[in-house]
Amino acid sequence: MEKINLEIFSSVAVDRKKILFVHQVSEIGGASYCMLNLLKGIDRKQFCPIVVLPHSGPLSKEITKLKIPVEFCKSLCSYPYNRSLFSYGGMKELINVYSSRNAFEHILNKIKPDVVYLNNMFLFPYLDITKRLNIKSVIHVREHWPQNQRQTQFLYLKHKILNNADKIVAINETSAAMIGDENHIPTVIYDWIDMESRREDSDLIKIIGDSPDKLKLYIFTGGLQRIKGTYEVLKAFSENVKDPNSRLLALGIPAKIELNGIKGVIRKLLNVCGIPQFIFKVKDILEHDERIIPVDPIYNITNILEHCYCSLSYFKIPHANLGMAECITLEVPVLAAYTDEALEYSYNGTLANLFPMNNYSAFVERLCNIENWRSSLCNELSHNSHKIKEQFDRSSNIQKFNNMLGQLI
Repeated sequence: MEKINLEIFSSVAVDRKKILFVHQVSEIGGASYCMLNLLKGIDRKQFCPIVVLPHSGPLSKEITKLKIPVEFCKSLCSYPYNRSLFSYGGMKELINVYSSRNAFEHILNKIKPDVVYLNNMFLFPYLDITKRLNIKSVIHVREHWPQNQRQTQFLYLKHKILNNADKIVAINETSAAMIGDENHIPTVIYDWIDMESRREDSDLIKIIGDSPDKLKLYIFTGGLQRIKGTYEVLKAFSENVKDPNSRLLALGIPAKIELNGIKGVIRKLLNVCGIPQFIFKVKDILEHDERIIPVDPIYNITNILEHCYCSLSYFKIPHANLGMAECITLEVPVLAAYTDEALEYSYNGTLANLFPMNNYSAFVERLCNIENWRSSLCNELSHNSHKIKEQFDRSSNIQKFNNMLGQLI
């Protein structure tokens, strides 16, 4: 655990309440972006935000730009997500999170926050400490736990949250229904969408290699992630979209995929032994289809999305598909997996084309017949995309966030 510099609190006005945000990684991903939005929207007249991360990194740099103090607790980590506790990885995570609680308690005793804000539900083991120290707590539920998997673990997690958290925030109504009950009704705060703030002139000709006006651009924003269906999307496009003027922008996939370290060696050996590896299957598609264009991660993607013909999504587990909602606000057609979250994020399924989750043949069929449904979807988007803009409105969700904090203190 790194030493806390108490000088950072010298400028904290006595009439402002200290809100300690806790996040278990220092990289910038979906949950990190959402926390950055909360930090940008918090009422600084009432609250003094402070953030604890495990170490420095891209996220801490962004937080520092907001002139918000960042402290580090090296042992900070989270409870295993939907995996066997008897596996090596699950047991390691379990031991790590519970053994880190002394270090976390030391942080609380030094900072003395008025409220501890845990940025995802797998940080729930720290709620025992906040309750014992009589510190108000908020836990932000951003995840989906499958209804037919490891229910004993989930019920334990839910019991701990319901009994120890002072406030529960849910990313959407689906997550709220999953974690809440009649005595604990979560506050739903959507991760607001403000695509105008992400508008930046991009050199599309440099990215694509040609004028976007000459091409039919598809986009996939899931990066190099198995659970977001990277391989399925690339394979379906490569094998079924025959138009030579079509392109698939693969956002978040590096142009050159490196396989380093012990894991890289093991994957290479398994691949040589005839056990296909996800990473090699993706590499093979990229090497044989020049129409698929890897694009480095870009946050300011509004201009790119507005040139796209369709966004392709193939989530393999239920998840909050914020990228789909972002496209809908820009009236970009989306082909995505049917989940409760997808229904909620697409105005009950009317603003996206939803296929049964993990049904690859259905995905391919919708992709091959895109001309049959795209125009009617575009018409629906032109009339009702404002419904999603209202749902994910920045001002209303910031107000709910600050009101919720105000109720605690």
